[in-house]
Amino acid sequence: MSPERRERLLEDWKETVKGIRGGKRVGTSVYLHQSALDDQTEAYEAARIASLLAHASGHHFDLVKFSVLSPVVSLLSYPRFFEDAFPALEFAWTVDLTTEKVTMRDYSKYANKPILHRKELFLAKDHPRRAEFAAMTKKVEDLGLFYGMNAMGSEKPWGERLRKAGVTVSGNRITVKR
Repeated sequence: MSPERRERLLEDWKETVKGIRGGKRVGTSVYLHQSALDDQTEAYEAARIASLLAHASGHHFDLVKFSVLSPVVSLLSYPRFFEDAFPALEFAWTVDLTTEKVTMRDYSKYANKPILHRKELFLAKDHPRRAEFAAMTKKVEDLGLFYGMNAMGSEKPWGERLRKAGVTVSGNRITVKR
Protein backbone atom coordinates (compact mmCIF):
# COMPACT_ATOMS: atom_id res chain seq x y z
CA MET A 1 0.00 0.00 0.00
CA SER A 2 1.36 3.39 -0.93
CA PRO A 3 2.17 5.88 1.84
CA GLU A 4 -0.47 8.24 0.37
CA ARG A 5 -3.15 5.54 0.47
CA ARG A 6 -2.17 4.58 4.02
CA GLU A 7 -2.35 8.24 5.09
CA ARG A 8 -5.81 8.64 3.51
CA LEU A 9 -7.09 5.50 5.25
CA LEU A 10 -5.77 6.78 8.56
CA GLU A 11 -7.48 10.16 8.08
CA ASP A 12 -10.76 8.41 7.14
CA TRP A 13 -10.46 6.23 10.24
CA LYS A 14 -9.88 9.24 12.50
CA GLU A 15 -12.99 10.89 11.06
CA THR A 16 -15.01 7.71 11.65
CA VAL A 17 -13.93 7.53 15.29
CA LYS A 18 -14.42 11.27 15.76
CA GLY A 19 -17.99 10.85 14.50
CA ILE A 20 -18.92 8.21 17.09
CA ARG A 21 -21.75 9.50 19.22
CA GLY A 22 -21.67 8.70 22.91
CA GLY A 23 -19.48 6.05 24.42
CA LYS A 24 -16.78 6.25 27.02
CA ARG A 25 -13.59 7.96 25.96
CA VAL A 26 -10.47 6.78 27.78
CA GLY A 27 -7.06 7.95 26.61
CA THR A 28 -6.83 7.27 22.89
CA SER A 29 -9.83 4.92 22.73
CA VAL A 30 -13.60 5.14 22.46
CA TYR A 31 -15.68 2.33 23.97
CA LEU A 32 -19.28 1.56 23.06
CA HIS A 33 -21.68 -1.15 24.11
CA GLN A 34 -22.61 -3.14 21.00
CA SER A 35 -26.25 -2.01 21.38
CA ALA A 36 -25.10 1.62 20.88
CA LEU A 37 -23.77 0.78 17.41
CA ASP A 38 -27.18 0.23 15.86
CA ASP A 39 -27.64 3.73 14.46
CA GLN A 40 -23.96 4.50 13.79
CA THR A 41 -23.35 3.02 10.36
CA GLU A 42 -19.58 3.46 10.01
CA ALA A 43 -18.80 2.33 13.57
CA TYR A 44 -21.20 -0.60 13.17
CA GLU A 45 -19.52 -1.62 9.91
CA ALA A 46 -16.02 -1.45 11.46
CA ALA A 47 -17.18 -3.63 14.37
CA ARG A 48 -18.86 -6.09 11.97
CA ILE A 49 -15.70 -6.41 9.88
CA ALA A 50 -13.59 -6.86 13.02
CA SER A 51 -15.96 -9.58 14.19
CA LEU A 52 -15.69 -11.41 10.88
CA LEU A 53 -11.90 -11.14 10.78
CA ALA A 54 -11.61 -12.33 14.39
CA HIS A 55 -14.02 -15.19 13.77
CA ALA A 56 -15.71 -13.83 16.88
CA SER A 57 -19.20 -13.79 15.40
CA GLY A 58 -19.98 -17.07 17.16
CA HIS A 59 -18.81 -15.58 20.43
CA HIS A 60 -20.49 -13.05 22.63
CA PHE A 61 -18.94 -9.60 22.90
CA ASP A 62 -20.43 -6.62 24.64
CA LEU A 63 -18.11 -3.68 24.11
CA VAL A 64 -16.34 -2.42 21.05
CA LYS A 65 -13.17 -0.41 21.56
CA PHE A 66 -12.09 1.90 18.76
CA SER A 67 -8.53 3.24 18.70
CA VAL A 68 -8.41 6.93 17.88
CA LEU A 69 -4.86 6.66 16.53
CA SER A 70 -5.14 3.79 14.05
CA PRO A 71 -7.74 1.45 12.47
CA VAL A 72 -7.74 -1.00 15.36
CA VAL A 73 -10.93 -2.41 16.87
CA SER A 74 -11.18 -4.58 19.97
CA LEU A 75 -14.19 -6.75 20.74
CA LEU A 76 -14.55 -7.21 24.49
CA SER A 77 -16.60 -9.91 26.16
CA TYR A 78 -18.14 -8.97 29.50
CA PRO A 79 -20.78 -11.73 29.76
CA ARG A 80 -22.27 -10.26 32.96
CA PHE A 81 -22.39 -6.68 31.72
CA PHE A 82 -26.03 -6.23 32.67
CA GLU A 83 -25.97 -8.51 35.74
CA ASP A 84 -22.95 -7.14 37.66
CA ALA A 85 -22.27 -3.60 38.85
CA PHE A 86 -18.58 -4.00 37.92
CA PRO A 87 -18.43 -6.77 35.30
CA ALA A 88 -15.21 -8.65 34.56
CA LEU A 89 -13.59 -9.09 31.15
CA GLU A 90 -13.55 -12.70 29.89
CA PHE A 91 -12.22 -12.48 26.31
CA ALA A 92 -10.80 -9.81 24.03
CA TRP A 93 -10.15 -9.86 20.29
CA THR A 94 -8.04 -7.05 18.86
CA VAL A 95 -8.17 -6.55 15.10
CA ASP A 96 -5.93 -4.31 13.04
CA LEU A 97 -8.22 -3.50 10.14
CA THR A 98 -5.28 -2.47 7.95
CA THR A 99 -3.25 -5.65 8.25
CA GLU A 100 -6.15 -7.93 9.26
CA LYS A 101 -3.99 -9.21 12.13
CA VAL A 102 -6.05 -10.60 14.99
CA THR A 103 -4.98 -11.30 18.54
CA MET A 104 -7.18 -12.98 21.12
CA ARG A 105 -6.74 -12.98 24.89
CA ASP A 106 -8.56 -15.29 27.24
CA TYR A 107 -9.02 -13.60 30.62
CA SER A 108 -11.43 -16.23 31.93
CA LYS A 109 -8.76 -17.96 34.01
CA TYR A 110 -7.12 -14.78 35.34
CA ALA A 111 -7.22 -14.40 39.11
CA ASN A 112 -7.47 -10.61 38.79
CA LYS A 113 -9.54 -9.78 35.69
CA PRO A 114 -10.00 -6.29 34.30
CA ILE A 115 -13.34 -4.77 35.30
CA LEU A 116 -15.60 -1.93 34.18
CA HIS A 117 -16.70 1.16 36.04
CA ARG A 118 -19.30 3.74 34.98
CA LYS A 119 -20.93 1.28 32.61
CA GLU A 120 -23.81 3.64 31.78
CA LEU A 121 -21.34 5.63 29.66
CA PHE A 122 -20.97 2.71 27.24
CA LEU A 123 -24.71 2.65 26.49
CA ALA A 124 -26.76 4.82 24.15
CA LYS A 125 -28.37 7.80 25.86
CA ASP A 126 -31.84 6.28 25.37
CA HIS A 127 -30.95 2.79 26.68
CA PRO A 128 -33.61 1.71 29.21
CA ARG A 129 -31.04 0.76 31.88
CA ARG A 130 -28.75 3.77 31.55
CA ALA A 131 -30.40 5.69 34.43
CA GLU A 132 -30.17 2.65 36.71
CA PHE A 133 -26.44 2.30 36.05
CA ALA A 134 -25.89 6.07 36.40
CA ALA A 135 -27.49 5.91 39.85
CA MET A 136 -25.02 3.15 40.85
CA THR A 137 -22.13 5.28 39.62
CA LYS A 138 -23.40 8.30 41.57
CA LYS A 139 -23.63 6.21 44.74
CA VAL A 140 -20.00 5.11 44.36
CA GLU A 141 -18.91 8.65 43.45
CA ASP A 142 -20.66 10.06 46.52
CA LEU A 143 -18.65 7.61 48.65
CA GLY A 144 -15.45 8.98 47.07
CA LEU A 145 -14.44 5.55 45.78
CA PHE A 146 -13.46 6.73 42.30
CA TYR A 147 -10.70 8.92 43.68
CA GLY A 148 -7.21 7.79 42.55
CA MET A 149 -8.49 5.17 40.10
CA ASN A 150 -5.10 4.41 38.49
CA ALA A 151 -4.84 0.92 40.03
CA MET A 152 -8.55 0.17 40.34
CA GLY A 153 -9.16 -1.36 36.91
CA SER A 154 -9.07 -4.96 38.10
CA GLU A 155 -11.03 -7.10 40.52
CA LYS A 156 -8.67 -7.43 43.48
CA PRO A 157 -7.74 -3.79 44.17
CA TRP A 158 -11.28 -2.63 43.43
CA GLY A 159 -12.77 -5.31 45.70
CA GLU A 160 -10.34 -4.32 48.46
CA ARG A 161 -11.31 -0.66 48.13
CA LEU A 162 -14.99 -1.57 48.37
CA ARG A 163 -14.38 -3.81 51.38
CA LYS A 164 -12.42 -1.11 53.22
CA ALA A 165 -15.25 1.35 52.57
CA GLY A 166 -17.83 -1.08 53.96
CA VAL A 167 -19.46 -1.55 50.57
CA THR A 168 -20.90 -4.84 49.40
CA VAL A 169 -21.96 -5.52 45.85
CA SER A 170 -24.45 -8.17 44.85
CA GLY A 171 -25.27 -8.11 41.16
CA ASN A 172 -26.20 -4.50 40.48
CA ARG A 173 -27.04 -3.77 44.10
CA ILE A 174 -24.57 -1.67 46.07
CA THR A 175 -24.98 -1.62 49.84
CA VAL A 176 -23.08 0.51 52.34
CA LYS A 177 -22.65 -0.81 55.88
CA ARG A 178 -23.39 1.91 58.40
